[in-house]
Amino acid sequence: MIEQLSEKSRLWKALKFSLDWLWRLGWVLILGVAIALRVQTIELHQRQPAYFCRILAIADLNVFDVTLADPQFDNFKLRDMDLYQADLSNAQLSQFDLSGTHLYQADLSGADLSYVNFQSADLAEVNLQGANLLGANLLGANLLGANLRDTQNLEKANWKGAVYNEKTQFPPGFNPQHAYLIVPGADLARINLSGAALIDVNFENANLEGANLQNANLREANLKNANLFEANLKQVKNLTPRQVKAAKNWGKAKYDENFYQQLGVFAN
Repeated sequence: MIEQLSEKSRLWKALKFSLDWLWRLGWVLILGVAIALRVQTIELHQRQPAYFCRILAIADLNVFDVTLADPQFDNFKLRDMDLYQADLSNAQLSQFDLSGTHLYQADLSGADLSYVNFQSADLAEVNLQGANLLGANLLGANLLGANLRDTQNLEKANWKGAVYNEKTQFPPGFNPQHAYLIVPGADLARINLSGAALIDVNFENANLEGANLQNANLREANLKNANLFEANLKQVKNLTPRQVKAAKNWGKAKYDENFYQQLGVFAN
């Protein structure tokens, strides 16, 4: 009798263990389906002006307390997406890949942005008050007019090649080392801004002699009377002949062969 009871007890424990794991597996599958649907929504709407579905997808991931740092989401990227004016305040975005993302006028206040990759991202006029930038990569990011007052761990972010202007707000006494202040008439000779997001940057009357702007995004950048002598403008994105011809010494700059043709001149 004792042996029969012991056997039943073992069987019951085994059954309970199996049911418990099946229950957990069910929730994992449900969550996986939900995330897959949200990823599909992001991809379907990625190139549309209506960005609300993408923002809701990110918000839902945060509700489920899911982070993209998890190995199973290694291929889930938000790079190069248009998140114009997105409300991502207090979002948990640690370790997200937001390289090249258009976040103009987005609200990232209070967000966890630790170790986020913002390389070449457009962060112009973004609200970063109270956000955590520990280990964030701001290489070549555009921070024109961004609000970084009360932002945490600014000194522990990578500022190399980032650009800002006189409207960018930093905490008192903070010096963004290796970032560049872009103002009209600035002396930026031999500056390295390769791959940088230079959207709407005002280079009027600036000295860009020998500057490396290769692969940078110069959409709507103002080059009026800027000195482009021997500047490297190869593989630059969203640059027009009209922009270039407003500058000085534009004929002495370096371009791709097809852009020389657009300019109507022969390669140097």
